[in-house]
Amino acid sequence: MIRSLTDGRGPDVVVECAGPSPAFADGLEMVRSGGRYLVIGQTDPKPVPIVPYHINLRELQISGALSGEVRHFYKAMQFLKNCSDRFRFEEMITNSYSLNQVNEALQSMADLKEIKPAILPNS
Repeated sequence: MIRSLTDGRGPDVVVECAGPSPAFADGLEMVRSGGRYLVIGQTDPKPVPIVPYHINLRELQISGALSGEVRHFYKAMQFLKNCSDRFRFEEMITNSYSLNQVNEALQSMADLKEIKPAILPNS
């Protein structure tokens, strides 16, 4: 679908922020030749088979980041606020947990049962 939306090229930039190991390989396949790939969601320790030759052949730039700084989270929250009329961000939330269920939410993510759960304050 992404290739068809980009006239067969693929996107200039792919940001992997899902978490499961197979998402890394999926993103690698999506990015266009000469494109950039930012990996920030890989928290799954399972290995993924890749062919490094394809990175060279397609002249890809791959960067990784472990986490952001407070200013990055602030900018992200401003983006959510300012773009809520253009995007339905709430559809990304797969479930919600109370604060006292945070361990359950994290385990559900580790077990790949959840993608993006929301942690809500205890009521």
